[in-house]
Amino acid sequence: MEHVASELCMTSTTLRRKLSAIAGVTPRQYIMNIKLERARHLFECNPEYTVAEVADMCGFYDHSHLIRAYRAAFGITPRGGKQMP
Repeated sequence: MEHVASELCMTSTTLRRKLSAIAGVTPRQYIMNIKLERARHLFECNPEYTVAEVADMCGFYDHSHLIRAYRAAFGITPRGGKQMP
């Protein structure tokens, strides 16, 4: 986040405040949303990829972290497509 703020010529606090005002989420949540949308795209367009491969391509530290985050965001598992209550 420091690097992004520096590239935009502002402090990390200012970036956090602006992002929160514009998008309504913290920088961490915003980055997670981007990663999850990329993962969803990869799963839809490239069904041959494994969950571990997609996790690696999207910047998750392991595939179980991707599965938990994906389920929390979309209500389904990445591969099973099971709806969660």
